[in-house]
Amino acid sequence: MNDEANRAASSRQVRQHRLVYPDERVVCFLARHYADRPANAQRRALDVGCGSGRHLRLFLDYGFQAYGIDYSAEAIAVAREFLSAHPLLREIKQADLADGGFPAGFFDTVLCWGTMFLRPCQDIVRDLRRVYRALAPGGRLLLNFRTRDNWFFGLGAELDQPGTYVLDERAGPYQGMRYTFLDAPAAGELLSQAGFQVENSERVDLWEARCTQRHSWWVFWARKPGVA
Repeated sequence: MNDEANRAASSRQVRQHRLVYPDERVVCFLARHYADRPANAQRRALDVGCGSGRHLRLFLDYGFQAYGIDYSAEAIAVAREFLSAHPLLREIKQADLADGGFPAGFFDTVLCWGTMFLRPCQDIVRDLRRVYRALAPGGRLLLNFRTRDNWFFGLGAELDQPGTYVLDERAGPYQGMRYTFLDAPAAGELLSQAGFQVENSERVDLWEARCTQRHSWWVFWARKPGVA
């Protein structure tokens, strides 16, 4: 039920707010680790929850062979319209990590931006293990989590897993969605359970609505052990 609510909300966001420009933290991550665009031609990148394709476009600009998955059919349609003519685009499909069908060690880098915190912790660990399997040794993951300082934290019914809520009408546009809010140690522990090494962690805060609503994220740069 909550996956359906999240899927419907994702489709709604794509219709109402077609994002074009990448997040600056994603740009910084790629600039730090993948500035060599000729070398990137031999690398594969996956955007999990690719939405309308703004970060897929960034992967393509950096010279990667790019792949994207999203569970919203509407998002996939928009991304295909936006990017299908690009020669480095390899595949965009409606799927999630459970049925992506990618071979082990296939990707050099994976992005999970605005997606992992839409599930309870046990499901987050499961999906992180799937990402770990899909990455080549030495491959890197960039992802973010919602902190407990978001303005809509706790505005709903808490599920059996602490920190996971089905949000109610007080959460406005997030009503009906399932969100997990984490502190930094808990977020890092989820990555550790999946086998990742954390290379960098950041916090990003954004105040909106005349500085009455705070949006807040943990950002993690993680690596699969081994030689790239």
